[in-house]
This record gives sequence, C-alpha cells and structure tokens, in this order.
Amino acid sequence: MNADALLLVLTVGVVGVLHTAVPDHWVPITLMSRQRGWTKMETAKAALTAGTGHVVTTLIIALVVWGAGVAFATRFGHWVDTVASLLLTGFGGWIAISSWRELQGGKGHGHSHGGIFGHSHGIEQPDVWKIGRAGVRHPGSPT
Repeated sequence: MNADALLLVLTVGVVGVLHTAVPDHWVPITLMSRQRGWTKMETAKAALTAGTGHVVTTLIIALVVWGAGVAFATRFGHWVDTVASLLLTGFGGWIAISSWRELQGGKGHGHSHGGIFGHSHGIEQPDVWKIGRAGVRHPGSPT
C-alpha cells in the first residue's frame, strides 16, 4: 500500500471514530435501551442495526449524488466553465470600477432619491460599497 492510500485509510478511520463519538449517534440508542430495559446484547444488536442502516443509506445517497454530478458535468460542464468565466470577469470589472471610483476621491453625482429610501450620492460612499471591497487596498487609500 502506498503512502497516499495509507493516509486515506487512516483519515477515514479517524473520521469514522470521531463521527461515532458524536452524541446524537449513540444517545438515542442508550436512552431507548434504558427506557425499555434492554440487555447489553439487545442494545448491541440495536446499535449494530442502526449503524449498518446509517452507513448503507449514506453510501446510497453518496452514489446517487455522485452519479447526478457526473451526469450534470457531462451535460452542462461547458456552460459552467463559460458562466464561471463571465462571473469572474464581471466581478473583476466591478472591483476595478469601484477601486477607480475610490481613487477619484469618492466624487458623487449629486442627486437624491426621495421617498423612504432617500439618500444622496455625495462624497461619502454607503457602507455597502466598503463591505463589497473589504480587503482591497490601494496606495494612498485612507481606508
């Protein structure tokens, strides 16, 4: 067995043990056992049945999702590539335009939108613009 396969097997084992330790996996069996007065053997059989059902149904769901993913990728993979490229280009353009506006000093176009959503487009930009560019810094930028 090569190192990658060994690492995979060990990781699956560790995740399986930790997953089993989660209380919602064993508390229901324990409570039912106490309430119904089961012996240790009856409790073990119930735990084995529940655990086997959990594993089998999880594997069936995983196979169905994997098959659906393969079918989706086969049929629509080229569209996903195109849409992702367009969205990435659009997002880059939005960042570039927003940054350019910020470098221009945040000059607004001086009008307001009446009603309950009234606001003006003065020098101070709304917080939503700042949130949208969180982490984007330029030389000389005050924020």
